[in-house]
Amino acid sequence: KMKSNKVLLFCGSDSGTLHCFDAENNFELLASVLIKKHFSLSHLSKVNCTTSVSYNVKKQLDKTVKPNLEMHTEQDEYLVVSAGCDLFLLSFQNFLCFHKVEDAFTNEIQTMISYSSQDVNSSFQDLVACGSLDFTIKCWNAKTWECLFSCTDHEDSILCMAFWIESDKQRYHLCSGSDDSTIKVWDMLQAQNTPKASSASKVALTELKEMKTLKKHSEFVSVLAVISPMKIRGGGNNENNYKLHMVSGSADFTILIWNENYDCIRTLNNNMFPNHIGLVGGGLFMTLQDGNEEHEDVEYLQGWSVGSTDPMKWVLIPKARTKMLKCNCLVAETIEQDEKQKSFLACASEDEVTIQIWTSPFPYKPSEVKRVPI
Repeated sequence: KMKSNKVLLFCGSDSGTLHCFDAENNFELLASVLIKKHFSLSHLSKVNCTTSVSYNVKKQLDKTVKPNLEMHTEQDEYLVVSAGCDLFLLSFQNFLCFHKVEDAFTNEIQTMISYSSQDVNSSFQDLVACGSLDFTIKCWNAKTWECLFSCTDHEDSILCMAFWIESDKQRYHLCSGSDDSTIKVWDMLQAQNTPKASSASKVALTELKEMKTLKKHSEFVSVLAVISPMKIRGGGNNENNYKLHMVSGSADFTILIWNENYDCIRTLNNNMFPNHIGLVGGGLFMTLQDGNEEHEDVEYLQGWSVGSTDPMKWVLIPKARTKMLKCNCLVAETIEQDEKQKSFLACASEDEVTIQIWTSPFPYKPSEVKRVPI
């Protein structure tokens, strides 16, 4: 949801085209924009910044900005799109690219996450981090696009990441899951003592050293998520109620829960291989393969209630198990509409023509099937 109160659903594609749908108007197609021909748009992330991004980027990187390109003028929001080894920053006003980070990695970007905070005392306020098939992670300041640090200790591709940030505890961690079957924890405060660069750059100033390596999984780690149940339930900032846990899933068909000391405290499931993960409306949702399923092209959408501060009390949501086509991505969002918080899930299926939406708070006529070539 944008500051203009528009609600847009963006979908990438293998052809390099980005599609934008109006979620409040029967999911009508608003625009299709070619980002990078013949390259898969693998990851999208909306970034909320506290300052004008375009001004900072233009000030530091005048040479990379095309003279005739209308600059991004919305102060707080833009979209980051990954294609191959490159990152593209798109304005929500005109869907034009106002900045590009070329050759950010030596191999394709596999995962991307973002973080924004309004806390002026926070050591990090606006971040975008990417993990690549070249075994490395890089993190940028989303205001200026200076590369803050890199992480190179994994021995295989980076498949998933999650920020674990608690500014009141001075905890600024980045967790990453890899094809090497490990989860590594990185302390981002290591980058704080490094002098700032004179200009935005794809070259990292600091190479972080791993703080901890978790070796509980026996196959590649496919999903990571950090969960704060009390924040989900609107429990406020009472420190006694403010507990975070991390969930990880792997191709070893296990889903594990970790506490703040990174001790594995529970196996949530030992017969499911999760491919995608989302957190919305007090529920943890995953698209996954069932260990008992004979057909590999069949997935399930499964949900768990994670509203309790005690992860031992997290339980399956009985009706939140849906058989579905194997999907490429899962989006979980909560939108404020009519002064109420409304949640929905969206999946793009591997059949390359279907986007499935559950519990949508928006008007939609099921008889009007959308056929958008993606």
